[in-house]
Amino acid sequence: MSTTDTSAGAKNDGRFAHTLGEEYELLLKSMPHYSEVQWRIGQIIGKRFEGKPVSKVKVLEIGCGTGITTRAILGCDVRTEIWAVDNEKVMLEQARAMVKGLRAQSRVHFEQHDILVFLGTVPDSYFDVVASAWVLHNFENGLREEIMKEIYRVLKPGGLFVNGDKYAHDDLAERASRLAEQIRRFDVYDGMGRSDYKAEWIAHYVQDERPEVIWIEGEAKKQMHRLGFEMVGPIYRCLMEAVMVGTKPV
Repeated sequence: MSTTDTSAGAKNDGRFAHTLGEEYELLLKSMPHYSEVQWRIGQIIGKRFEGKPVSKVKVLEIGCGTGITTRAILGCDVRTEIWAVDNEKVMLEQARAMVKGLRAQSRVHFEQHDILVFLGTVPDSYFDVVASAWVLHNFENGLREEIMKEIYRVLKPGGLFVNGDKYAHDDLAERASRLAEQIRRFDVYDGMGRSDYKAEWIAHYVQDERPEVIWIEGEAKKQMHRLGFEMVGPIYRCLMEAVMVGTKPV
């Protein structure tokens, strides 16, 4: 993955612009906790700012995809204003459709950009929240480090980072067991006449195990501490996914 093509649609995630992007809801058949992760991201943000005397909660969403996470964030607090960034046109169209008709849709700014380029335009300490779901694990380790540094920079003191994503278990046996279970769950698509969809996801999950890409939970926590985050840790985990949070010191 090049450093000039780093947003949610970059390289490995380019597949979402076609078969998988158009049928993303099929994920629920093999990943029933998908909706739970979205809901928890919104819940965490809502609780973080509940009762706080602020007029606006500025949120950067990295890789808005189909807009499911965007909608969850919109619903968590009427003060949220979201900059939803993705570099895939088809995903942005789906995200716009996801929030169309909501009274809150005016609180979303959709941006088609490479994420590092977009982050480079953001002043220091600008956002109250940086949120993402199933995006950052796609990047190679060095590039992900650059993105995480930028995330920390653009967060306000006291700001929140919340990421629902694929975090590999530290224990090798447990990691292998969870991968095998997830791959087994993709068998459901054979009975639906969608073996092609199954093959796409298995290939993606295998790619995510490569040494230069895999995001191991313990290493992710160390990385966040090294960058300066406090209160680091997953607050939810199911199979291969976890919701990781961290706060920037005041």
